Amino acid sequence: MEQLTFKSLLTRFSFDDILPEFKALYRKIRPDLFEQTDWDIYRNVYQDLQTCKEKESKSKYTIQISERWEDLQFIGSNCYLYYEGGDDYDYRGIGGYPCLSEILDMRINLDSNVALSLEELTAGLLWEITYDKRNGLMDVDMEHLTFKYLLTRFCFDEILSDFKTLYQRNVPESFLKADWEAYRKVYQYLQLLEPSGSKYCIYLASRWEGCSPLIDMNCSIYDKNRDEICQPMATYPKWSEILGMRIIIEYDIVIRP
Repeated sequence: MEQLTFKSLLTRFSFDDILPEFKALYRKIRPDLFEQTDWDIYRNVYQDLQTCKEKESKSKYTIQISERWEDLQFIGSNCYLYYEGGDDYDYRGIGGYPCLSEILDMRINLDSNVALSLEELTAGLLWEITYDKRNGLMDVDMEHLTFKYLLTRFCFDEILSDFKTLYQRNVPESFLKADWEAYRKVYQYLQLLEPSGSKYCIYLASRWEGCSPLIDMNCSIYDKNRDEICQPMATYPKWSEILGMRIIIEYDIVIRP
């Protein structure tokens, strides 16, 4: 039997072949968004995936399916990337994985008690990698999302309300003393600063509310090549590099640009 990969499924089925299964999955998990969904957005993603080239080097990860999407207990619990080698192991959500071309060629493994048609499996994998279309980032190119892009898209006044809300939630004792104009100057300085190249990415593991960046490391500098967290973003010394780093957002985070 041919080894299943996402690429082999994309080659086998057109978007219209799996659309009924995708709609059924969508209606079950996100009924609040179903009626307003533009299916052509997903069609375009699917067709782009069909022409995307797999990465030449094989990934150490396998796509593991432990239950049907309709039966999942919480987001990301049924479908994840996994590897195990001796005492070393790791698992993570597909949506937050930084290299889509690697995902296409990963071996797919289903638990023995999981019954899925190939059309349902293809629809489920499409659901996994299009999380950004349902989490407030629909109009953002996630492959090229950087801090510099966000700075050019929004002026300080447009993000000030959200910044104040976060500030009051995390540091209420100093909220009334905060100098918003000082933050405006920092923001405007960053808008003018030219980004420089870096081998690192910014990895957002959770929203900032209730987090201490230096302790919880919810927003960190991530080395994609070595697949490891290096340090909190707050302690990284080179702002110009931070501006140009690609931002990777964990699968289950709902956040607006």
